[in-house]
Amino acid sequence: MKLLLEKGVDLDARNGDLDDALGSAVSDGHSNVVELLLKKGADPNVHIGMYGDALPTASYNGHFDIAKLLLQGGASVDAQSGYFALKAGETDIVEFLLDNGSYLGAKGCNCWSLLQTASEKGNTHIVKLVLDKLTDFGAQSGNVNNALHAAHTRNFSDIAKMLLKRVANTTAEGNRCGFALEIASERGFSDIVKLLLERGSDLGAQSAALNNALQAAHRKGFDDIVEMLVERGATRS
Repeated sequence: MKLLLEKGVDLDARNGDLDDALGSAVSDGHSNVVELLLKKGADPNVHIGMYGDALPTASYNGHFDIAKLLLQGGASVDAQSGYFALKAGETDIVEFLLDNGSYLGAKGCNCWSLLQTASEKGNTHIVKLVLDKLTDFGAQSGNVNNALHAAHTRNFSDIAKMLLKRVANTTAEGNRCGFALEIASERGFSDIVKLLLERGSDLGAQSAALNNALQAAHRKGFDDIVEMLVERGATRS
């Protein structure tokens, strides 16, 4: 490799469908080769394959040292890198990316933002880290309205509590999920129902999918939730 570099071999040259030299080194986890190529002028944002550019690929594969080298070499940072790292369970890389300017409002793969992905996975630590840096809470994804709904749909009450301190609207309707209180009531998530009631969620809010919270809980036989809702003034009409 050193000999090729000294002879000025084109670092972006491709051989058939093979990745270029840097892409191959990133994919294979060869940090020493990555370092040499970057010093010689290889593009740190080279497109590799299914994970996009070099940094998301290194993040997904858990190559922490390579991710650091790429960032030091000028790789662009966006939420996709954090998304892939989080999906792979590489929380150390996620933390590193957050500390190095990851754009938290950018969408990752499948339209998930980093905050939404962490909420959906129940990763309390990453949710807290993101919230400490996030200014605009209004990000949305295709299947849920926002990170709050992602936590609700999976009964992550600790995450829901953190998010409720930030979110202004607890009745915003998502593409498929309906209203937050309805979702929690229909699924029997009594702790989250209690949190939402304490936050002042609209008892009478209705969606086409589930009608309202009381009807949803009654239909599924969650008597404890029905009782909570009635005590707060919900009616069956």
